[in-house]
Amino acid sequence: MTSDICPQYLYKYLAPERIDVLDKAVLRYSPFGAFNDPFEGRPHIPRISSVKHILEVFDQVALDEVRQGYEQLPIQVCSRLSFEQFKTMFTIMVEPQKSKMVELIHSFTPNLTDFFDKKMNELLGALCLSEVPDNQLMWAHYGMSLTGFALEFDAGHEYFHEQRSPGDELRHLRRVIYQDARPSGDFSDMDATKLMLIKGSNWSYEREWRIFRAFADAQTVMPGNPYLIHIFSFPRQALKGVILGARIASEAEGTIRQILRSHEEYSPVQLKRVSMDSSSYALHVTPAD
Repeated sequence: MTSDICPQYLYKYLAPERIDVLDKAVLRYSPFGAFNDPFEGRPHIPRISSVKHILEVFDQVALDEVRQGYEQLPIQVCSRLSFEQFKTMFTIMVEPQKSKMVELIHSFTPNLTDFFDKKMNELLGALCLSEVPDNQLMWAHYGMSLTGFALEFDAGHEYFHEQRSPGDELRHLRRVIYQDARPSGDFSDMDATKLMLIKGSNWSYEREWRIFRAFADAQTVMPGNPYLIHIFSFPRQALKGVILGARIASEAEGTIRQILRSHEEYSPVQLKRVSMDSSSYALHVTPAD
């Protein structure tokens, strides 16, 4: 069973051409639509809400409208027609139309989900980090076959814990949950976990943690296709290590070493290296020479 307790360190795998991330202390927060997994942020939503819930909401809204309408009637009418009688008349007129209203609302489900997906991609981005620094698939996919590098962050740094209230879904680390079944349910029953933090079990090797931020808070926005690129700065003090891929080019390694020397905040950062085990399918992370 996976623990919800955040590990001490989390890792960001990067391609060799992303050395600017280290130099400028910036990270891209990506919309779900830019992720490798096409199911990100897209639970199965068969309908907007249950018939019972729709009717409960309608009845409450209708009651408020009936009350306001009754209060606007002339005093002479109200003296002969009680509120209960007025409400009964309204109910008799509206009741036959309720089933059509429910059907109409359900017909909007595809449009609503498409609109929600679009808005999520426009407004919200995630920084994805991993618990492990030595996963072969992560190095292959995100570290460009061990030619890239990985950043080792202090997961306890305040940068990763800036939520503004107990119910805040943004600005703090959240563990991704892996499961076989795709989340499914009414739109009205969806919560942040189902929408933002559940992935298929086949992605479990990533052992991912996420932090979400509003794109409106980005320090830099650049053109991108099909999504804009939103860049957020991070405090250099949050970085504890840089791990070089086993196949990193000597020029890239030299640039990384120079960057670490040129920023005083990076002086405590440990430079490490990934090596391949001589007798098994394993990678090892050890201090770099």
